[in-house]
Amino acid sequence: MASSKKKNTLERSRTIDTSLTRSDSIISKENDLRSIVKKEEEEEEEEVEEDDDEDEKKEKEEEEEEG
Repeated sequence: MASSKKKNTLERSRTIDTSLTRSDSIISKENDLRSIVKKEEEEEEEEVEEDDDEDEKKEKEEEEEEG
């Protein structure tokens, strides 16, 4: 009887360890995805800023040509 109780306890602890490992893995993947998304957003912001700078230069050139 004691050995079966001990066996059940070991099985439960293994299950918990497996669950925790899976959770850690999922969290790790989520963090990786978040960092990828953050990098992409930063790159998009930089592109928008560069486009805005180019637009401003064009507008200034057009104003100088007109004036």
